[in-house]
Amino acid sequence: MVAEDWVFSTVNPSVHEYVEYLSKVLSSRSVAVEDVLARRLAEAKSRRPRVERTFKVGSEVFEVKAYLLGSDIDLRSPAGVQVPLRIAANPAILIDGDDAVLYVRASTLGSHPIPDPRSRTFICIGRAPLRELKGRLRLNAKPALYPLVYVERVEDPRVLIGRRGRELYHVRAVMPSKPIAGAPSFVLTFTSTLKEGSDAPERMEPVRFRDPINGGEAIIRDYRDTFPLSDSLTVLRPWLEELGLGAPLVAPMEGPVVDPLNARAYPELMPASNERKTGSNCSVRISSNECLLIFHGVDSVFGAYHTYAALLSNDGELLAVTPEPVSSPRPNDYFGARPTTLFPCGAALVGNEVLLSAGKDDEMTLILSAALDDIMERMKFIAP
Repeated sequence: MVAEDWVFSTVNPSVHEYVEYLSKVLSSRSVAVEDVLARRLAEAKSRRPRVERTFKVGSEVFEVKAYLLGSDIDLRSPAGVQVPLRIAANPAILIDGDDAVLYVRASTLGSHPIPDPRSRTFICIGRAPLRELKGRLRLNAKPALYPLVYVERVEDPRVLIGRRGRELYHVRAVMPSKPIAGAPSFVLTFTSTLKEGSDAPERMEPVRFRDPINGGEAIIRDYRDTFPLSDSLTVLRPWLEELGLGAPLVAPMEGPVVDPLNARAYPELMPASNERKTGSNCSVRISSNECLLIFHGVDSVFGAYHTYAALLSNDGELLAVTPEPVSSPRPNDYFGARPTTLFPCGAALVGNEVLLSAGKDDEMTLILSAALDDIMERMKFIAP
């Protein structure tokens, strides 16, 4: 596939054209890339971490600043039809002047609950003045990215500002009726560059990988929790079904293309013995040469999500990690279909305040707030 073959227009999309496009994308799977990433993760898992993480929370760092329910969003389809929502979760956040722009994973009243594979989520966008980002929110929203075939769902937006301008990353999970390229299902990360003055994308293309064996560019079967750390680095989280292993790596990235041969995995970000998997949530630049990465670990027995923070340099070196979670599963905030799930998809720095936009129990949104200094005090720095 040449560069333009990877791109699909999201303006008045044609289902027929999308089926042809998606078939080509899914058929470009590279097992060779998956093998490279598997070796990186297996090697990191074999090393002892320099910082041991625990699920125990001494005290909460983040406090709830605002919340949003599906019923609080006024949304209409491109045809003008009112769309009632049951879920408003896993949002990204972008500070635009005096406004917070929220990119929300939503679903209709008739959709199956998450994480049922038959759930049909999509991304909608709304704005709220920063001064009103407290208590219960109300949002006028418009749809941005949504499934175009029955067997897919759209999830987990991330929005960042880099050299290419504003970029919106999102996940498309596809379970075709028949296997494609030897896989019964796919979870892909897509990126879109947002035009100046627009919150919604007009085209999308998958994040992809240089194939070390066959040359060219390819996808892998499952890579959610993937987004840039800088203009030249990305954090990616493959899930390797054969190994039952998923964890973040840091890799060079040029545009939407990742170099898997130079990907780095760190033992401190790998699943511990009591974790089923770890994953990258979101990031925010806190200085000219440092980035704060929010990541999670999932309890291997009870499935609870615990949120940690890490500090990385501009070249992707891991500098520090919080041994304890910076936010717990927060069971008293809300009781939803997937208890003890707290999943941030957005981070923003306003003065010394770090804002996290997170999905709670895969049903509603929390806007969490903490002082950057308080987060940094929890860090354990790693000796070179």
